[in-house]
Amino acid sequence: MGGVDLFDKMRGLYRIRIRSKKWYWPYVRFCFNRAVVNMWMLYRFAHPKVGLLEFVRRIVLALLSSPPHLGGPKLKCTRAVLPEIRYDGVDHLVDSNSTQRKCGFCGKCAKFVSVKCNVGLHPAHCFRAYHTP
Repeated sequence: MGGVDLFDKMRGLYRIRIRSKKWYWPYVRFCFNRAVVNMWMLYRFAHPKVGLLEFVRRIVLALLSSPPHLGGPKLKCTRAVLPEIRYDGVDHLVDSNSTQRKCGFCGKCAKFVSVKCNVGLHPAHCFRAYHTP
C-alpha cells in the first residue's frame, strides 16, 4: 500500500481547486492530477532534483507559452454562388420554402429561396440587392 499512499500524498499537495456544478468535473480534475503526479514520478528519474511544485510550474508555463490555436481555426462550410451565376440576371425566380433559411444578404431568417442560386432571400429588398453587383 506504500505506492497508493505516496500517490495520494503527492496528489493532495498541489491539487487543482476549482469549484463547479458539473458532475463530471471532479473526475476530470482527478485524472489531470493523476497524470501530473505520474509524469513527475517518471521525470524524477532523469532530473532527480526537480520537485513536484517546480514540475507543475514548468507545465503551466509551457501551456501558457504555447500558441493559442494549435489546430487552427475551424472553417465554416459556405455555399458560395459564383458571380457569373449570381449576377447574370437570367432565370432568378423566388420560391417559398417549407423551412426557414438564413438570408444570403441580411442574415435574418427567410422563408423564400432563389431557385437558381439556392440561397435564402427576402423577396422585397434582399432579393434585388443580392443579385445586383
